[in-house]
Amino acid sequence: MKRCVTEYVATCPVCQQSKYVASSPQGLLQPLPIPKVVWEEVSMDFIVKFNDFDAIMVVVDRLSKYGYFIPLKHPSSTRLVAEIFMKGSGKTA
Repeated sequence: MKRCVTEYVATCPVCQQSKYVASSPQGLLQPLPIPKVVWEEVSMDFIVKFNDFDAIMVVVDRLSKYGYFIPLKHPSSTRLVAEIFMKGSGKTA
């Protein structure tokens, strides 16, 4: 029976594509700490190839969930993106 199962698994395409996880389970997910002040922690992402603009930079405050949507032309340098973000946030570099 062992030989039969081994032959079947060796010839089955689904069995060859499926791999088992060799590591132990990682445990329960731990939530991120909640920020105490608005704009203390932000997330940033880009939506690319959008209508007239090449990209839209999306900046979201984690506490208030308030978001900025900033249109950008491609290519945009890191320096330009940082300057636009700092101007929009009211902070000085």
